[in-house]
Amino acid sequence: MRSNYFVAACVLLALTVGSCDLLKTRDPQPPNQGNTANPPATLPQILISNLQSCFANKNVNDYEKLFADVGGVGRPFVFVPTQAAAGNYAAIFSQWTTESELNYFRRAIGSVSASFIPEVSFTNDLYTPYGANDSSLYTADYSVFLSPKTYSGHARILLLPNKNNGTWVVLRWEDYQSANSSALTWSDLKGQFSQ
Repeated sequence: MRSNYFVAACVLLALTVGSCDLLKTRDPQPPNQGNTANPPATLPQILISNLQSCFANKNVNDYEKLFADVGGVGRPFVFVPTQAAAGNYAAIFSQWTTESELNYFRRAIGSVSASFIPEVSFTNDLYTPYGANDSSLYTADYSVFLSPKTYSGHARILLLPNKNNGTWVVLRWEDYQSANSSALTWSDLKGQFSQ
């Protein structure tokens, strides 16, 4: 009888020692890097919708696909901040790249709780054919809610088609302060989360 208890105790001890990692905490997962929730941006309207969805879903992979450097159009993405933000964050915006855009986005969406859903809304929006390359100029007033702040202003975003795969990307993004407003802008958001 004693030998049965001894064998059972040894088996229990071996199972306990061999499964120590089961109770360890794991590192938190970074913002969504995996599954794509957004459809291919085959129209300028889908690209803008995907931009909003990337914020709501905190999806870095899909956010990266929005920009020209990654989209394979052979031209670099350009961001032009508001005059005020250009002065406040001169060192940051003087060398802004697609990687800068992705880094700010990672930090911004990583700053909110897992349950919080950031929100981007556009109003008074207009798509206008632009230039000889079948480009589209998207203009809109925007509001970005990233707890606890709201950022608002006016955006002019030049969208360019990638003739190789039929998707659209952001080539140039200009940010403006809204008339008669002293609100923080998207440029301020980018500057704050790039420091």
